[in-house]
Amino acid sequence: MQGCDPVRIALLIKQVPGLDDVRMDEETGTMIREGAGTIINSLDLHALQKALVIRSLRGGKVTALLMGPLPGRSRSQRGTGPWSR
Repeated sequence: MQGCDPVRIALLIKQVPGLDDVRMDEETGTMIREGAGTIINSLDLHALQKALVIRSLRGGKVTALLMGPLPGRSRSQRGTGPWSR
């Protein structure tokens, strides 16, 4: 698109348990998240794909903010390091 300013798009993306990894606690009826793999929510993935198309047409920047557990880090390590500031 000629004459358009570059865009800045921010996305909020949530990790959810993969369907094959979901286990339920029979006593409480809640999901057991320990050991379950995560995937990006399908609606958020669609939004990311659209944002990248818009960026390719107009130029600019796409920033994704991810909510979910950090892979490969124990709970005691979360909240430390340069990413926690």
